[in-house]
Amino acid sequence: MVWQAVSSSTARSRSSASSCRSYRRAAHRPRSSAYCSFQLLLSRRSAKNATLTLMYARVPASGYGTVSAVWNLAYDGGMGVGAVGFGALAGWTGYPWAFAVTALLMLVALVPACRDQRRTGDA
Repeated sequence: MVWQAVSSSTARSRSSASSCRSYRRAAHRPRSSAYCSFQLLLSRRSAKNATLTLMYARVPASGYGTVSAVWNLAYDGGMGVGAVGFGALAGWTGYPWAFAVTALLMLVALVPACRDQRRTGDA
């Protein structure tokens, strides 16, 4: 009787240890996490540089200070409002719907960008 209890608890601990190891292997992928972080960094940096450069190109040199202030306010404010808004939406609807709404908002944001591109003739 004691032997059965000891052997069954040992078997349970071995099986839980092996499942725990396989879970850790599946859940922790440092290479893919680093890759995704790098991709996010590249996309954010390129978007920041592109938008700031576009704004500088549209004003004379005397307006660079104003452009810098407006750009910083809009970009940093948008990051904060977007994070809070997404968090609230994800808490209310769940992540799949929050991502769907975010994708829809990004598509809606393309409308003024396309209009502006046609108006200015930028390629």
